[in-house]
Amino acid sequence: MLKALPALRSGAAQYARAYADHAGSSANLVIAFPVRLARDIITAVGVIADYKWSLRGLEGSQREEAKHACHARGADRLQRLCFANGGIYIKLGQHIVQLDHMLPTEYVKAMRLSMLDKCPVETYAQVARTISEDLGSPPDKLYASFEPVPVASASLAQVHRATGHDGRALAVKVQHAGLRDSFAADAFTVEVLVKAAHWLFPDFNYQWLVEEVKHSLPKELDFNAEAANAARCAANLASPLSSIEPGQVVVPAILPSLSSARVLTMEFVEGYEVTERERMLSEGLQPQEVANIVSRTFNDMIFQFGDVHCDPHAANVFVRKHQGKAQIVTNASSIDHLSLTGSEEERLELQGYAAQFAQQISALLWKVPQEVLLLLKTNDCLRSIDHALGQPVNTFVITARTCSKAISRHRSTVSPGFRSWWLGVRDSISIELRVLAMRVLSCAKYQDIDFHFITIFFD
Repeated sequence: MLKALPALRSGAAQYARAYADHAGSSANLVIAFPVRLARDIITAVGVIADYKWSLRGLEGSQREEAKHACHARGADRLQRLCFANGGIYIKLGQHIVQLDHMLPTEYVKAMRLSMLDKCPVETYAQVARTISEDLGSPPDKLYASFEPVPVASASLAQVHRATGHDGRALAVKVQHAGLRDSFAADAFTVEVLVKAAHWLFPDFNYQWLVEEVKHSLPKELDFNAEAANAARCAANLASPLSSIEPGQVVVPAILPSLSSARVLTMEFVEGYEVTERERMLSEGLQPQEVANIVSRTFNDMIFQFGDVHCDPHAANVFVRKHQGKAQIVTNASSIDHLSLTGSEEERLELQGYAAQFAQQISALLWKVPQEVLLLLKTNDCLRSIDHALGQPVNTFVITARTCSKAISRHRSTVSPGFRSWWLGVRDSISIELRVLAMRVLSCAKYQDIDFHFITIFFD
């Protein structure tokens, strides 16, 4: 492990310079880094030593049985490390849940049981202190009422219900104390751990995950950016380019006068998770309609506007019955998590592929642009929602249609005229014929018939 450290000699200074705008980050790096790094090293050495010692000389079924026991103990150690260090460690623990097709089941289950439902909850005194520091007054002055017990807590923040002086129901998202100060130390210790693990186990290369954290987390810690994103999202969905009808999607309005970098106040909109299919049916809502709206919404974001909500899991997308119809509520104030759905056989098959091609997958994820990683994450989230609703619509068809419209619009803008119009018509016809062919073959259960002639005809 010592061989992995020389490459990181200048890392602390680089992080301190890169995140000097985070109040106290440089000083906190000096104080917090040794403690966090010590915990990391102790945990890593304990896990590695356990595997080396417990598996020595074992073969066949005995080795597999011992390996599962090592997985369970390693997961427990990692879980305790995440809670001890807090902050982005809990967020990374939640990310492990998303990798259930790549990592041992014991790690995924341990993280799912702890990281998703047991996020840290700060006292009301600390919450009031954060609000006072950022907004200049305590909660009892800024709001007509403020519930001291949070309705939800995530890795980076917790949410309280409140009432404005105008009587409006509000949701107040308050960032956990110290996260902005400790970010540099947290990011550096995670990179040390990942690079050391890669040196010991060459197949383990998750540097792409570290880069994603370094790129995205500073933005997530700035609630002003989230407020701006919410306003832009609402404006996009209300524009003529959107396929969303008025009233189908609502983005809770932000109250700028009661918001800051660490406090975000928005209107409170009732709803339930978009995956609650039985509740939809009991209210007379059709899962097919809900899935269609969700799919069209995010395809519009990707292909029409380029501004995408890249975390559309069930706890961030809600649905409610509004004026007799389904209305989607986007919510960025929820716990960040997602697990891959599907049968146990499918999960094991994917896990086998992931283990077989681990190096290639890591190398690919290291090379692809950050935007592509976010789109891949968005696609997985949408597939999870669609699966929970019984896969009532073909999201790939909606994606193809939306993408085709966006390309046609761009083509007409760059080169207006009959040719651009005809190419757009041709693309639309090609897509619809492909969809028709797929449906016919699916109904006839002739999945092995080659209908590549459609592609040839329209290419």
